[in-house]
Amino acid sequence: MLQNGNAISGEIKTIVKNNFIVQEFTGSRINGEILINERKVLKEVGNLDWYLKRLRGRLVVDANKMIIYGTWNSQQAYQFNAYVPARYSGGTFQISLAKPVEAPKKGKNAFLTLRVLDKNTLQPINSDLNISVSKGRMRMPLKRVGGHYIFETTTGETVQITVYGLGYESFNEVVKVDKAHMSKQILIIPSLKKRAKQMSPVGATELKAGDTLQLLLHFEQSSAVLLPDSEPELEKVLRFLIEHPSAKVELIGHTDNVGDPVKNFRLSGDRVNAIKGYLVGNKISAHRIYCRSMGGRKPIAENSSEENRKKNRRVEMRVVEL
Repeated sequence: MLQNGNAISGEIKTIVKNNFIVQEFTGSRINGEILINERKVLKEVGNLDWYLKRLRGRLVVDANKMIIYGTWNSQQAYQFNAYVPARYSGGTFQISLAKPVEAPKKGKNAFLTLRVLDKNTLQPINSDLNISVSKGRMRMPLKRVGGHYIFETTTGETVQITVYGLGYESFNEVVKVDKAHMSKQILIIPSLKKRAKQMSPVGATELKAGDTLQLLLHFEQSSAVLLPDSEPELEKVLRFLIEHPSAKVELIGHTDNVGDPVKNFRLSGDRVNAIKGYLVGNKISAHRIYCRSMGGRKPIAENSSEENRKKNRRVEMRVVEL
């Protein structure tokens, strides 16, 4: 049984031997007095004549259930899948049912304000956007105010936010509206092609087949883990490969001569493979990137000082095809 204020509604199942009927009802509950009107047959098993009853009774509540005692009468019957007039004086009844479930309380009006930014530039995106906010299968109307998108809902609601933008990857997120006024900043990721256009012009775009460029990359000591300050240089290489879709490059790793030559050879190989991994992870075909490890065999300076050894620890990129 569902209760909303004084109003009640639900279903009643009446059983007679191996026959039963399920009927929908509405009514009221006021200070322990129950009024119920059976309105509609939902399911019937058996060939008996059934009555759509009017019930009046008192409510007794214990720890686990409610029991209603009272009298009933009827002015309508259900026979052979049809409703027919039928006056009947009725009799007494007893109904056992679970405690009523309170109708969900409606939340207060709420407003969710969305602001959509480019994740790379952190600049607002004010055009070419398709934004939808939905609850279940129902889409909510949006209002655009300047660079913001506002929609109205109620507190406690859970909504699905979907953003499509020309030149951007799609964005989806489920958000629970728990405040009367909420603001959310959405960062959407530029597509690979758009990312290339956002990068600063670099010398790498002027290379030709056969040229070799030393990359300004930094790794953790004796490791193939790239340091965060290598990101700009990696982006430059990525841009070059995006803007030249037929280009193929060779990454060549070098170390200084300190330590075991075999380990240095492996380290130089691991480092160029880490760079390749970054590029492949950004949707550059692995077939366009060759890797070669040199260890300490081709220094560009004497290994007589730390400053010179630092010069020898390097990665070069050679343009194989363009």
